[in-house]
Amino acid sequence: MSTWASEQLLPRNFSLYQKSFLCIFIFSELGVDISAKSSYIFVDGYCLFHTEVFMFTLECLSYKDKEMIPTKCCHTSVVGGRNISPGFTWSDPPINTKSFALTVVDPHPVAKNWVHWFLVNIPFYERRLVEGASRSKSLPPGAKDLINSFEEMGYGGPAPPRGSGQHPYVATLYALNVESLKLSVSTSLKQFLSTIEGKVIAEASVTGYYERK
Repeated sequence: MSTWASEQLLPRNFSLYQKSFLCIFIFSELGVDISAKSSYIFVDGYCLFHTEVFMFTLECLSYKDKEMIPTKCCHTSVVGGRNISPGFTWSDPPINTKSFALTVVDPHPVAKNWVHWFLVNIPFYERRLVEGASRSKSLPPGAKDLINSFEEMGYGGPAPPRGSGQHPYVATLYALNVESLKLSVSTSLKQFLSTIEGKVIAEASVTGYYERK
């Protein structure tokens, strides 16, 4: 992140770090979106603060974006499927993030937004989910699996109907401005989206594909 602050508007004895911290505080108080690619504040013709913030990104550790999902991550109803939840890593969330929530959804017309994974209350300081974390002690402290559309707890891998073509599995990580979501384990996608409305600061996604022939 690069910053410039007007010497005429900020104390001369402040270090660049102190000036940056003060300007970020001003951004927050003025309601400026500090997750944006570039933001400016002008006061009396002076550029008080300019920030270039790296974008919030999500990466899957088990498969690459827009590539095929490995069989080990498929549901056990698929030959060779082991129902191993994919691993993820993320970077540069907004600094005012208080928690994360993750969904993996199949929006294919046949699947009709079938939920493969709901994971909520991921602590703000986490930056990784290891492969196979669902329903295990490898989940971050406080993180909570919810029931998926298979009516099973935690992650449920791809298992599309044969002959329905290639299905997209969209993993979305939401950066939230609340520390936790009070949701029933049987929460629906509609209820989840309604609950996070107004609480999402930023989101990032990655998509994997699978076809059952």
